[in-house]
Amino acid sequence: MSFLEQSGLGKVTVDDVERQVSLQGEWWYRGEYIIKDHNGRSLIQYRVYNIAPGTTRWLVPLFAPSHEKLREQFHGLLGTLGHILRAGWRYSPNR
Repeated sequence: MSFLEQSGLGKVTVDDVERQVSLQGEWWYRGEYIIKDHNGRSLIQYRVYNIAPGTTRWLVPLFAPSHEKLREQFHGLLGTLGHILRAGWRYSPNR
């Protein structure tokens, strides 16, 4: 596991064994990208956690992007990765 600090980006953690990249920023946000094998391809899952301390947790919905906005950003990331890697990709929402 390695930790990377980047100004303006927050704390980035890369876990090669678990195939996971985590980004923790601001006071409420932790996002995790988990890469799994899926029928000879890669399945990338994205999870967002509210890590706000104690009594401030209820404030998060006032500041956090909507689920639709998060989905849109993830969709954009997949498109960018597909372009960079010259690989096909498909967005399949969790049901």
